Amino acid sequence: MNGVVTFPFILTVMFNMGDPNTILGSAVGYTSPFSAIVLQSTGSPVAAIFLNSINTWTAVVGGLDLLGASARIVYSLGRDGGLPPRWATLHKRFAVPLEALCVLYVCGILITMIYIWNSTAFYGIMGTTLVAFQLSYNMPIALKVFYRGHFNTLPRGPWRLPQSLGFIIDVVAFAFGIFMIIFMSFPSFVPVTASNM
Repeated sequence: MNGVVTFPFILTVMFNMGDPNTILGSAVGYTSPFSAIVLQSTGSPVAAIFLNSINTWTAVVGGLDLLGASARIVYSLGRDGGLPPRWATLHKRFAVPLEALCVLYVCGILITMIYIWNSTAFYGIMGTTLVAFQLSYNMPIALKVFYRGHFNTLPRGPWRLPQSLGFIIDVVAFAFGIFMIIFMSFPSFVPVTASNM
């Protein structure tokens, strides 16, 4: 479903982008290239602010959903002994893992505060999140590829591919994930300096 919405959005942005050097050379080009694209496309700061506010609201709602999902993971790990058991308590009135939420808030604040002292380090950490996401996708695929025989005992669902075709798809997905991990780690500028990292 995401691809159905994302692909037309990307096409629209690309057709309205104009000259990339003009966008990157604008006052907000490096910090928010989408803002520069919208401003250049509409020619109106009011329209650009309104359209950007839609994206901002979507990011805030998505961030809250991710925070809730992360809190449930911290709660489960605390319940199962992987993290301190104190983080596996639910608030009596709201029935949410409040302490897990607080831990995540503190971690988020600490990571964001890095920007105050060193923006290059902050962007370096943020850049590694793409690689970490790709690793999180690739790890279960790797287990399926390299430990294929161990998964034969799992019950098969009502819809399934033939085993040979599924294995080929797993191998291609794993190879593509490795390719993405390697190429996402490359610098965007050569030579690499602290300012262009």
